[in-house]
Amino acid sequence: MAHIIAVVGAGGKTSLMERLAHEYSAGKYRVAITTTTQIIAGKDSKLVTYYGKDIGNGKLGYPGSGSFQKICLENQYVLVEADGARHHPVKIPNDSEPVIPEACERIIVVMSSFALGRAFSEICQRSFLADMELFREAFGRFDKNTRLTKAHIDFIADTYYIKPLQKRFPKAKVEYYYNEPGRDVPVNPLKIKKIGMVLMASGMSKRFGSNKLLYELNGKELFRWGLDALLETKARLKSSDKRLLNVPETDERRLLTESALREIESEVIVVSRFPEILEHPEYRGRVVMTQNAAYAEGISASVRIGCVEAIRLGCDAVLYLVADEPYFTSGNLINMIREYLVFGKRLACAYSDHEANPAIFHLDAREELLKLKGDTGPIGIIRANPLDTYYYIVKNEKLFDIDVEEDLLSF
Repeated sequence: MAHIIAVVGAGGKTSLMERLAHEYSAGKYRVAITTTTQIIAGKDSKLVTYYGKDIGNGKLGYPGSGSFQKICLENQYVLVEADGARHHPVKIPNDSEPVIPEACERIIVVMSSFALGRAFSEICQRSFLADMELFREAFGRFDKNTRLTKAHIDFIADTYYIKPLQKRFPKAKVEYYYNEPGRDVPVNPLKIKKIGMVLMASGMSKRFGSNKLLYELNGKELFRWGLDALLETKARLKSSDKRLLNVPETDERRLLTESALREIESEVIVVSRFPEILEHPEYRGRVVMTQNAAYAEGISASVRIGCVEAIRLGCDAVLYLVADEPYFTSGNLINMIREYLVFGKRLACAYSDHEANPAIFHLDAREELLKLKGDTGPIGIIRANPLDTYYYIVKNEKLFDIDVEEDLLSF
């Protein structure tokens, strides 16, 4: 019978399972990777095989009890992703989670350092299940807006996973894995030096009834909220603003991060069909204004034009921001870029309950971006490459876009 290891919790489960599979297979053991919930299907190798029912979008579901028993007979090690966190770095489980096989001999609880400094209700999946009195007993003042420290994250792991699992599975070894970039892991491993930040401002505003991007919102046109956020982001990247760091880890790690971010240059690119935007005097000479003559095709034209401009300007990566998301601020953009650089994935996107813009692409994905046609945005590329994507968690309201005139009243 195989050694069954369940991996539960939040951010970093998949990468931990891949590392364990590599270690076991290096010892010539046959390794199965499967799930009792769902998992992104990875690539099989000579001794490592992914098992599960195909549930679409590159994901596998629970293979069934009969198949699971067969997997355990045919492999020396079975790694089971037994929990889901929808890309959140920390999580509080509900009463039916995690889903751990009874024969499991080792359980690893994973939480991620990428929750550090972020608001509890934003970054913790199912934060609403928290017993706030327990948190206040442990830490004194604590509420949904509390910025998480490592002590908070450890408390979540211990209170909601480790102790309950030790009681439920007394024969299993329950371990805690705090997932953080190691000192030997390079910051900005893709060596990105310059990012093109594209504001896509060519929308047809079909639901709005007129050009929504020119409507005033708290004293300035809608498109200017996103454009000003990009310009502030550019300034903060250039100046190595201390708010970039937000990495409450070791001093050495902070210094490495600061050094890597200080090297990042950026260009702001506006892709639009509107002369009121392209010729706006406030932005003359400050941004690259690019005419979108193919706007009728849909958003793909803006994506392609922005990609071409980013390549022309010598960028290594391109960020796309839609012009009708006024709640996504410079602070969000800075944190997203920082985490993208530190995490080292090729792609990134904002994520609440779905993948969304803004999205970032290393320009080795240029062919995919330039092949987009019709009213198809870049998020489809993200969905096709989940293992290559970093998901920047935000509250859903940060991704709220202005579709109809009534939406302006909610800003």
